[in-house]
Amino acid sequence: MLVVEKKTLKKQDPYYATRSAIWDTFKWHFYFSAFWCYIGECCSIGYNSMLILVIGYITDDDIEVKWGVLYVAIFAALMMMSAYFRNRFIFEGYNTSLHLRKTITIALYNKIERLTVKSLTETDSGKVISIISGDLAAIARPLCFSTIILAAPFVNLTAYIVLAFTSGIEYALITFAWWILLLILQH
Repeated sequence: MLVVEKKTLKKQDPYYATRSAIWDTFKWHFYFSAFWCYIGECCSIGYNSMLILVIGYITDDDIEVKWGVLYVAIFAALMMMSAYFRNRFIFEGYNTSLHLRKTITIALYNKIERLTVKSLTETDSGKVISIISGDLAAIARPLCFSTIILAAPFVNLTAYIVLAFTSGIEYALITFAWWILLLILQH
C-alpha cells in the first residue's frame, strides 16, 4: 500500500500528493536497483580495464604463466559478476514496477469500491479495464529500467576516474568532452 503522509498540495500541480506518496513508498526500491546497476557497471569497467593487463601479458614474454592465469581469472570473474549484477538490476527494476502496478491497481479498485450505485451503473467497465491493462502497463514497462538514471552519473564518474588512472587525465577529459558534445548533438 502507498505510504500516505500529509503533503502540502501545490495548487499548480494536482498530482503532487500522488507522486509524493508513490515516491515515498518505492524510493528505497529504486535506490536498491540503482545500486545493483552501479555495481554491475563498475564490474564492466573493471573487466574492460583488465584487458590492459591481459594484453600486456600476451605481449611480454618474460612474465610468468601464473600471472597470465591470474589476469584471465580476474577478467572472467569480473565479467561474470557484471552479468549477475546487471541481471539483478533488471530483476529488481521489474519487481519494483510490478509492485507499483499492483499498488496503483489496488488503489483504483478501492476508489471504484467507494462509488455510489448510480455512479457504478454509469461507469463503463471497459474504461477501468483499459486503464489497468493499457495505461498502467505503459507506465510499468519502462519503469523497470528507469533506475539507471540514478546510477548513470556515478558510473560515468567512476569510468572517468579509472580512465584517468589507466590512461591519463587528459584522456579522461577528452572522453568527458566528447560525451558532453554527443549529449548536445542529440537534442
